[in-house]
Amino acid sequence: MRSDFRWLIVAGGNFILILLTTQCNHYLSGFSLYLFLLGLPISFAGLSLSLRNGIIATAITGLLSDAITPLPYGLHFVLCLISFSILYVIRSRIPSKENVTIIVVVLLTNLFLFFAVTAYVYLTGFNSNLSPLHIVSDLIASQIILLLITRWFFAFQPSLLKLCGFNPMGEPSR
Repeated sequence: MRSDFRWLIVAGGNFILILLTTQCNHYLSGFSLYLFLLGLPISFAGLSLSLRNGIIATAITGLLSDAITPLPYGLHFVLCLISFSILYVIRSRIPSKENVTIIVVVLLTNLFLFFAVTAYVYLTGFNSNLSPLHIVSDLIASQIILLLITRWFFAFQPSLLKLCGFNPMGEPSR
């Protein structure tokens, strides 16, 4: 029996997205903008992968996100696993082959994660000089970018799986 390393391929694709997002955030820092795109890889895992592969890929993605932010280690990890779990449970009720549905799921997942991280920052006083206008501008910029790249990412990950010799549609669906 061949080992199923889909989680590793998907986590690698998620790493590429995180790397590109970090680079964009570096260039946008002069405009005081921060892109938060964590809902995209979590939505892909929740809608497309088996439970085992999805949990492992999501956990690695959460740990990678924790590694690049100054927030306490484990915050993104826990939030990503919660988001994945919710998506995995309700995915049988979501028509995940329709573009509009996928985009709505990604935007809602990103919105949940963004507000959870923002609430943590506000409630703990981690960053006391964060203004509501800054939060809204970051959220709007992030959601617009997600609108533009969601279909690309949902085409990129299966292409990456196929390139590595896996059948992208070969995942067992609940």
